[in-house]
Amino acid sequence: MSDNHQAPPTQPPAEATQTDPPIQAQPTPPRQIDENTDLKTLTDEEIKQLNEMAEQSAMKVQDERPLVSFPTPLSLIKAEFDDPSTPSQNVRRKVDKLEKDGWDMVWRTRGDGDCFYRSFILAYLLRILHSESPQLQANLAFSNIQSALPSFEKAGFQLDLLEDFLEPLLEQLKKFEDQATSPTEHEIVTVLQNSESSQSMIVVLRYFTSAYIRINSETFAPFLMHPENFEPMDPADFCSAWVEPTGKEADQVMIQALARCLRQGIKVCYLDGSSSQEDEGGASFVDFEIEEGQGVGEEPLMLLYRPGHYDVLAPLATPSSK
Repeated sequence: MSDNHQAPPTQPPAEATQTDPPIQAQPTPPRQIDENTDLKTLTDEEIKQLNEMAEQSAMKVQDERPLVSFPTPLSLIKAEFDDPSTPSQNVRRKVDKLEKDGWDMVWRTRGDGDCFYRSFILAYLLRILHSESPQLQANLAFSNIQSALPSFEKAGFQLDLLEDFLEPLLEQLKKFEDQATSPTEHEIVTVLQNSESSQSMIVVLRYFTSAYIRINSETFAPFLMHPENFEPMDPADFCSAWVEPTGKEADQVMIQALARCLRQGIKVCYLDGSSSQEDEGGASFVDFEIEEGQGVGEEPLMLLYRPGHYDVLAPLATPSSK
């Protein structure tokens, strides 16, 4: 008997309906953040991006640039902003204003995360060198350092472990005691170009800064935030993570702490692409003052800040040697 069963008829496939794909909104391209960006307009995420760019740039050039350089014309920085594709007119205008006001030389430092502390040391020693009485100013600096030493132990550090790092800085100050041994600009730069001496000074400045923040935690606590996620941080954790390790950038908290710890005022010239009527077309300046009654009446150290980097700003009238 043959199998006469037939497969059930199938329904013809329904004709596919043509539909247009949903229109997806095009993401807004991220804003280009560079050295010409107005810092006042940055979002938290853009600040994080700028910090990452600065770190990448520092790693790229750190083996190409000396730890510190001899003074060069400020106009060389202006030349870096001649690219017509960048919104750098404000930067060039600010450099012109600085030059007009007599600030036309810059001592450049390596961009390796330690540039603030290295610039501080260079400006600190140059100020003593070019003062009316280098011996007196060196003695005052030595006295201020000695007065700050107890802060190490108050903060829980072992002073004897830091003395070796402190010695290179004290040796430079002692050279000013006698005019015959007073260093020249060339000798100061040569010492700071030595990696071992330079790093020792940076380490001790970082611990001075950390100790001051730790023992004045109530003053600084409201301003201590993680630089990447902007979460509040405990002063001890902040110092351990962002102040004491070398290669970590300094912000305004560290600058203020070091200024007060060593009783040395600091003035920072901010050079960026921002524009403000208050600045009258020039760069903005921020004073990091010492506490009332601390100072010795000296001019503050003058530093130049471009996003992510510090150098030393100086007038052309400063002698090239002494």
